[in-house]
Amino acid sequence: MTTMGPATTTGMALMRTTLRRVGYLSQRGGVAARAHSKLAAPAVATGATRVATSQQCARALTTRTLLRMRPRRVHAILSSVRMLHSSWRSSNGGSTLSEATENKPFDNVDVDCSMVAHLNQEQFAYELSEAVSHWRQNNVAAAWLTVPVTSAWMATVANEEGFVLHHARKGIIKMLRWLDESRPCQVPPYNTHQVAVAGLIINERKEVLAIKEKIQRVAGYKLPGGRADPGENFGEAAVREVFEETGIRSRFHSVVGIRHMHGFRHGASDIYVICRCIPESEEITMCEDELSEARWMPLEDYIDDTMPLNQIFMHNIKRSVDAARGRHNEVLLDVDLPEIVMPSPYRANQLMHFYHAGGPRPPPSSTDDDGRGDD
Repeated sequence: MTTMGPATTTGMALMRTTLRRVGYLSQRGGVAARAHSKLAAPAVATGATRVATSQQCARALTTRTLLRMRPRRVHAILSSVRMLHSSWRSSNGGSTLSEATENKPFDNVDVDCSMVAHLNQEQFAYELSEAVSHWRQNNVAAAWLTVPVTSAWMATVANEEGFVLHHARKGIIKMLRWLDESRPCQVPPYNTHQVAVAGLIINERKEVLAIKEKIQRVAGYKLPGGRADPGENFGEAAVREVFEETGIRSRFHSVVGIRHMHGFRHGASDIYVICRCIPESEEITMCEDELSEARWMPLEDYIDDTMPLNQIFMHNIKRSVDAARGRHNEVLLDVDLPEIVMPSPYRANQLMHFYHAGGPRPPPSSTDDDGRGDD
């Protein structure tokens, strides 16, 4: 009796579907009918043009009959079906799974499943099983599937073939199967962090722009800010968030602090970047949907009415602002990490934003501009 693996079992389902589609298998062909294998099976094996009759082929393509066939005959039938399937797909303008596959660095391949959305579940399962065997033979380390959410059923089929969910975003489901059995999976997990920003804006009167949210997680005032959008730099996100919450226009100046914590929203880790921005307007237009209060307030008052972490941070900010003698929005303070934009060494036509302590510094607070000590 023939012993059939998953690829052969999937191939049998594909066989019936393919032959029916190309007109060699009648819609009335009984899947459970008794087979005339001695007549029908050799006819199928010699090619579609020599299939005896639709009814005979239909009777032959039953699970019971295939289980009784010799392995060589079963594989001959499957080989013929592969040819029919490829011929039918080409005549209908569809791509093969191999045509939808792109080679990636580190011996990875990525399949754009939108290119094979014309396949039904049996066809897709069969092609995927065949592709996995081919990739293994060619030493592919990891196979990726980019599945559009409109064809989410492909993810279920892929999961049965050993693929696992890596991530989902922007209308796609990304599936992964690690194929190199000689070593553990080397693919890192999907991005585990979210990025949020705050805008530290201090006017010429040494007043800081402060807000209170309608739904407060911590007591006291805080700096305006929020999560960065995909593709936004720290400064761009801070300028946008400040304007959306308070109506204050500003320009990015430097990074002055970073907070890192784990177990935040949806279990992700959180990077919170405090950006010093220079105000270009002072009239506040508060976002009433999110905030209960937005105001300019003296640095000392803000320090007295904010969370403990902000108190420590703002004490250092105040010291640096005082040392600048009214020029804090014109010079780099000792807390500033200004932005340096440079070409990325990793990808062409891409810029990298680097934050580095450097540049002119204000005079120390213990001396006047002429070098003499304070009175």
